[in-house]
Amino acid sequence: MYKRILLGYDGSDAGQKALLDCKDLAQWSAAALHLIAVMPPALAFVGLEGGAYDAELEARERTRHEAVLEDGLRRLADAGYQATGELVVGEAIHEITDCAARIEAHKQLAPPRRAGGKPRQVNHLDRFDIDYALCMYCGICVEVCPFDALF
Repeated sequence: MYKRILLGYDGSDAGQKALLDCKDLAQWSAAALHLIAVMPPALAFVGLEGGAYDAELEARERTRHEAVLEDGLRRLADAGYQATGELVVGEAIHEITDCAARIEAHKQLAPPRRAGGKPRQVNHLDRFDIDYALCMYCGICVEVCPFDALF
């Protein structure tokens, strides 16, 4: 059923529950599981009132995000499931959708349109969950959705 599963992982309680759910789903469907930890851009650490760029703060944040990602990968490995992971820097919604495109998490083969034709790859969305308790209603997800499924 699923071939690739992408999970934006932040180490929170909800993230850990999603990690367990994804592991079970990936094992059941023999899907590849990919974790992504998104670190905000360096300017996000400079407050609204202004400030100076702090390289040490950025390094601490990078170390923290790397530790969260490694913890998620270790939890999966301890459960006997091998997953891949990466740390990226940027706005979460943009980085997650870019990663989904890179690993082709949303592609599947469709039958040819004509007899004797080649199968084609099409975008396919199996499941999409938005936690409205965490949503800021900024609309970024609507802009970047490759399926035009959000409005």
